[in-house]
Amino acid sequence: MRRGSFVLAILLVSLIVAQSKLEIKLGVTAGIGESIRNLFVQIYKEAGALLIIKELPTARIMNEFDTGTIDAVLFASEYAVKNRANALLLGLEKGKPLFSFNLHGFVLASRMSEFTGKQTYNNCSIGYIIGNSAHENAILELGAKPVPVIDYGNALNMLVTGRIDMIFAVPMALNDYYASVMVDKSLIAMLPEPLARFNYYHILNKKYSNLALSVQKLLEKNSDVIKKLLGAF
Repeated sequence: MRRGSFVLAILLVSLIVAQSKLEIKLGVTAGIGESIRNLFVQIYKEAGALLIIKELPTARIMNEFDTGTIDAVLFASEYAVKNRANALLLGLEKGKPLFSFNLHGFVLASRMSEFTGKQTYNNCSIGYIIGNSAHENAILELGAKPVPVIDYGNALNMLVTGRIDMIFAVPMALNDYYASVMVDKSLIAMLPEPLARFNYYHILNKKYSNLALSVQKLLEKNSDVIKKLLGAF
């Protein structure tokens, strides 16, 4: 009888501990592979938290963070978290991003000389994918007018018909759209110098600042694995 009571007590304590474990809701976008998702699940487990993954569209993910529907974002750029005081940025080392890449301007080839070496974009209208607040903020920093588009096919049509001056995108982002909208690729040119450099971090709500310290240490501990998984970036 005593042995049975002891076992029951152990089970009850285990259940209470499991139920009281901190849960963190993590927002990820559809293109993120299982390997990197599983790594972050393990990192949070080692930090003492249960990670619950919620897949969201890019256009909604930061809004969900603002409303508290999610507590963390797998990757977001400095531009995306601009003016979000509740966001902690975690990287491979303190203050250093997980990865970076450049964003370029795509213009009509016939106007290439007009934009090459340009220092100000005050009178330019630049197309970006609707809902991408990071790209919108970067365009605003250039002094240009951000013009939301539904996809890069729509952006190409607007560019060749003169409704925008430029498209804001990573290299090769337009490649899959030329044929679908019947735009001759030779009509479009990419500016040689990037318009912006995006540094990407793991984002955690500031109310979990104690947890963030542990997660940061574990990101540093797993830096080689993370670099390998993010090598494509």
